[in-house]
Formats: sequence, C-alpha cells, structure tokens
Amino acid sequence: DFQLAPSPLLPSEQFVIGGAQSVRGYRQNVLAGDYGLRFSLEDRIILARNDANDPVFTLAPFFDMGVIWNNSDNPNKLLADNNFIAGIGLGLIWEPLDGLNFRVDYAPPLVNLNIRGNNVQDDGFYFSATYDF
Repeated sequence: DFQLAPSPLLPSEQFVIGGAQSVRGYRQNVLAGDYGLRFSLEDRIILARNDANDPVFTLAPFFDMGVIWNNSDNPNKLLADNNFIAGIGLGLIWEPLDGLNFRVDYAPPLVNLNIRGNNVQDDGFYFSATYDF
C-alpha cells in the first residue's frame, strides 16, 4: 500500500502504519503522515490437515515494514526521527471448521520508537477470529 498527496493532509486523511492489519509489532496507527508506504511478506507452512486434506494448523512467518513522511508545507515536524518501523514475527492459524479461522501473531518491533506503553499491542501480540460464509 502507498499514498501520495499534492498538499498537506488533515490527520483523518493521513496514511497510518502500525497494528495487526499493517505493521505488526506496534500499536494500531502508531505513526501517520501525508505520504506513506507499507509492505508485508508472509509465508504459509501447513502443519496439519484434516481428512478432506484442508489445512487445520498453519504456521505463518512474516515481515512487515512501513515508512511515512510529510509534505514539505506541513507544519508538523515531529517525524524527523520516527518515520520508519518494521516488525518480524510468527503467526499460528487454526481452522477447526471450514470458514472458521482463529489466528494469533507475535511480532517484536525491530525499530524502537521510545513511545511504548503498557498496552498489550505494545507487546506485539495479536489475536483474530473470522468466519467466511
């Protein structure tokens, strides 16, 4: 994903990075800017299959990274040192029934932003449950 803009943007329009659907290892929307680039690479290694040969347990190693920056006319100059983040981690996917999917990911941050807190997102753990019908 990427975003380019011809002029400074309002905060609600800016490109955000960080979180379970973006760069794992960081809290949701930890960084925002007028311009941005986000990249993820993930593999799926099937550990177990059911009788129908469908995956039941899958290991998912991944690498996520993102960078943001502002338009030169943007008055927010806080991004000078904190505009790049990256995380590497491992996910486990359990699909007990066709379409029902549970996933847990762990991703320690590779770049220290010095803004970590006591939120579970700051520890790099993510959980999701989905059902496709």
